[in-house]
Amino acid sequence: MLVEDFPRESMPARKSTSALLCAVLAIWILTCACTRMRCAGELDARDQFTLYGDAGTPPRQGDFALYMPAPAAELAGGADMVRLNLRDTDRPASGSTAIRVDAVLRPPNWAGVAFGFPDYWGERDADTCWDLRGMRRLVFEARGARGGECIQVQVAIAGDRPFGDSQRPPVRGPWITLGTGWKRFELDVSHAALRRVVTPFAVFADTAHNPSCKLTFYLDDIRFERGDEAR
Repeated sequence: MLVEDFPRESMPARKSTSALLCAVLAIWILTCACTRMRCAGELDARDQFTLYGDAGTPPRQGDFALYMPAPAAELAGGADMVRLNLRDTDRPASGSTAIRVDAVLRPPNWAGVAFGFPDYWGERDADTCWDLRGMRRLVFEARGARGGECIQVQVAIAGDRPFGDSQRPPVRGPWITLGTGWKRFELDVSHAALRRVVTPFAVFADTAHNPSCKLTFYLDDIRFERGDEAR
């Protein structure tokens, strides 16, 4: 039967039904998308999100548990090259503890560690993330054990994964050379897409910037800040 063969009075009803079905389908798609993007990670205050203050305070859903690179045949993995002490008491920037990072770099000649949920890189749909919209900068304190250690900090390094960071590509800070005294550093994230953040903080070292292949450095007071009043 051709369309022209339908009774004329049935056409408006069919159009209304089609429009209703389209509307229902659109709402369902939007609901699913919003559900996938929901994040369970909670912020510790209205104007900031603290990744590390003193060890264990405030309580965190995530931790420094994502090591890079993944181990491969005849190549060392990040967990083989980097050691963390989250309760180091040797001259913290504030409070009673800081993070000590000891790295011994081997092929592939770089290593890193990221803050996140253990074993989650955004490969599957999950609410293990943070919504950091409105945060304008990442702030952290750092120092070297001997001076001259060189590191790079990045935000949102898992944007290439199906359910990774909403920001693509990562927000990369410059390579910074550390002294033996604590220094505050800032990374501007005001233009980043932070609706879904899986890896809010990652730190890297490589042999190109650390030719001795061995370095020890310290991190403290790592947090995101929202506005100028948070300074």
